Amino acid sequence: VEAAASVPGASGAAVPRFQLGGYLENWVAAGDVPGPFNVVYYAFLTLDQQPDPWSPRERRWDGAAIYETMTRADISQVMNQTDPTWENPHEWQRVKIQDAIDRCKGSGALFMWSIGGWSDLTKTISDEQIPAFAELAVQLLRFGGDGIDLDWEHVSQYNGTDPGLFQQQRAVIGKTLSALRGAMDAAGMQDKHLSYTTRWNCFWRSSDAARHANAVAFASDGECLDTLSNMTSAGDVRWINLMMYDAAPGSAFEGAQHFTQEHYAAVLQAAEAAGVPKDKVVMGFEPGHQANNGIWEGFDIDFGVIGKMSSEGYGGAFWWAMNEQNSGTNAYTPISTEHAWQGSVGANAHYTADTSAERD
Repeated sequence: VEAAASVPGASGAAVPRFQLGGYLENWVAAGDVPGPFNVVYYAFLTLDQQPDPWSPRERRWDGAAIYETMTRADISQVMNQTDPTWENPHEWQRVKIQDAIDRCKGSGALFMWSIGGWSDLTKTISDEQIPAFAELAVQLLRFGGDGIDLDWEHVSQYNGTDPGLFQQQRAVIGKTLSALRGAMDAAGMQDKHLSYTTRWNCFWRSSDAARHANAVAFASDGECLDTLSNMTSAGDVRWINLMMYDAAPGSAFEGAQHFTQEHYAAVLQAAEAAGVPKDKVVMGFEPGHQANNGIWEGFDIDFGVIGKMSSEGYGGAFWWAMNEQNSGTNAYTPISTEHAWQGSVGANAHYTADTSAERD
């Protein structure tokens, strides 16, 4: 894996040839940043000033600000450097964020602001709010960082209950990405990047799911197809992150306890069939405890998938999360004879990224 190498984008900005991305949880100690990762995602900024991971609020954005989740404040207020420093009541968090930005810059890693996450508003934004959101995102990038990652996880929630809202939400990510790209370019930020985080099943429709390694129908089936079809240009998004974790046994593929090589291959084939260039596809892993009683597929499958993607020119891999401290194990996770459990999800992510970087 060529972790340190980079290629010039349209604007000459450096993007890793093979990404090793890590989501950085802002509610626990950051740990080693960037460590073996060449892309770091700050998780999270939100549309909701009071995000709720247990019961995300069914509301639209208030349009006033993009919020930082530790301070529950406007991120532009958090990142405002004052003299004296005590005039910024959020200085305690600003210095943590700035430290991560500086460490990434010093090592050549990208720092991406991730906006969304599971706890954020389920109705995201209206079409009319897109320009205001894009303007605030541009303001955010003036404080630093290398780009924006949109991680709006509820855009398929209203499938079957509110057809009009469902259609609007399935289209709004694509429209927003193109508006963001336009606003960033107009502000002279051609070197800043846009990524989009979604799920493994986004490249097929529910009616076609069974043809993809016996996939089970999901409400979010086809999200990428709708996102891409509502963009001005597919080039407006630099890469697409696929969350391939947090799936209960049997809920993603018929009869499957966990993801297998066959399932990863089916996802990559579907992306290719959808016309998505390989270098835009970044696969996501959560090596350990997972939500929804998901079962991690183990080191051997992960290394196999990452090796295949690296050798075939795909965009890379990412992990949730680089500093996740959960140490829970699952008896159904396949045991590797070559790679030992490292102690936590975050430690496993560091180990996998580091080992992948060494395998060139």
